[in-house]
Amino acid sequence: MVPANPKKNNMIPSFSFYLIIHLIVIGITKMYQTVRTRAVPFLIVLAVVGMLSTAVVATVGGALGQGTNLAWYRDYVYECAPPEQEYRDKKIIVRVDDIQAYWLRDIQFKILDELASRGIPGMLSVIPIDINKDKVLIDYLKKNDCKFEIAMHGWDQGKQYNYEIPEFANLSEDQALEKIVMGRSTLEPIAGEPLVTFVPPNNEYSEGTKNALVKSGFYIVSSEGQGYFDWTAETYDFLNEHLVSPEKAVADCQAGMDKKGLCVLMVHPQDFTSRGEFDQDKYNNFIEILDELQKLDVMFVTAKDLVYMEELRPSYVKEQFFSPTADEKAK
Repeated sequence: MVPANPKKNNMIPSFSFYLIIHLIVIGITKMYQTVRTRAVPFLIVLAVVGMLSTAVVATVGGALGQGTNLAWYRDYVYECAPPEQEYRDKKIIVRVDDIQAYWLRDIQFKILDELASRGIPGMLSVIPIDINKDKVLIDYLKKNDCKFEIAMHGWDQGKQYNYEIPEFANLSEDQALEKIVMGRSTLEPIAGEPLVTFVPPNNEYSEGTKNALVKSGFYIVSSEGQGYFDWTAETYDFLNEHLVSPEKAVADCQAGMDKKGLCVLMVHPQDFTSRGEFDQDKYNNFIEILDELQKLDVMFVTAKDLVYMEELRPSYVKEQFFSPTADEKAK
């Protein structure tokens, strides 16, 4: 069995959790001793213990940079469990684009919950700008961090161009690097680990952007074209403005796997809307696509899995990013 999205251990929150429990136990013991020796009403004791517990959690949480709320406590106590799958030669990445603050939030969560319920690890192309303002989305992503990969989907989607020009299509290396650095610093605290995948807005990016990505440490670009990680199937045809049938989506996916062993299925929350509202019929089309893909002899992965896990890593990634050192060649 291969875990689809392994998450590195975070020892600091684990230690803080045990410290909190230890302090709470000490507090309860002291209160119990007081009750035994003095006539103190039980409700008073309970109230004091509750305040002590809350204060300790808030203090440790603040020290860890998690704020004074208890969301982080929930995240670390209820450990995220990554899906497990049998190894298969053919692989599928479900790339969910345009994950962002506030916009179509219910549909975003519906898609991600559907993937998680099926044990499918999604690669989420997240737009960094304003993401920290949406605490509900951030909590969701942190709670489910082992089930998905967070990829950087531009910075603001070309807001300064009134969305008329693809954001990274014409940038110089310095211009692109500035946006990439901002995006990394915004998303990596949410992901809890370094980002490895960049998904350019509108699937377009300049040579300067390519150089900036290499310089900033991105391993993968998932765009449109003939690249290994470029999308090969989609749920909505934006050029002709219509849904893609399950038959065509699966056929395109199969063709990609026959050619390079990998299919990247591109999905957007707006694929399943009509006049800005959720459209159940369109969403049912997506469900049927997933149903048919899961009948194939494949495994679902993320781009990050293919970079980090030796048993999954294709020759493309090995040759480009994991070439043996001189010492290794000499062995």
